[in-house]
Amino acid sequence: MSRARSVSRCVEPTALRGQGFTLIEVMIVVAIIGIIASIAVPSYGKYVTDARRTDAITFLSEAAGEQTRFFSANNQYATTMKQLGYGTADTYVTPEGHYTISVEDSGSVSKFKLKATPVANGKQAGDAECTSFTISHTGAKTATGTQADHCW
Repeated sequence: MSRARSVSRCVEPTALRGQGFTLIEVMIVVAIIGIIASIAVPSYGKYVTDARRTDAITFLSEAAGEQTRFFSANNQYATTMKQLGYGTADTYVTPEGHYTISVEDSGSVSKFKLKATPVANGKQAGDAECTSFTISHTGAKTATGTQADHCW
């Protein structure tokens, strides 16, 4: 009889083991999730930074259109964002709040150049690939940064 008891004691842990996970299995799953997260998070961060650039691009195109309308009415381009109807200052922060738009001094009222730069200490301030965007009266679009050719 005592032999039957010892056999049944050996069987019980095996039966219980099928109902849960071992520490090793949990650690392997955690390690896999960690590896996937270490790849996904930086990629997502770059995607978000790239997506925020559209804030500057879209607003510069809109402001260039306003410059054209201003020129039609006044026979000269505006020298401040205030003249274009954007706020009460010489510069204007885009609606998403990532870039500051300014009218650069072109040396003539028959030319304009609009420039977008990241807001100081903002979410785009660390974007080294595209540090600024410009658009001129001729429609020329330029950018500065380590990947300036791919900004527009």
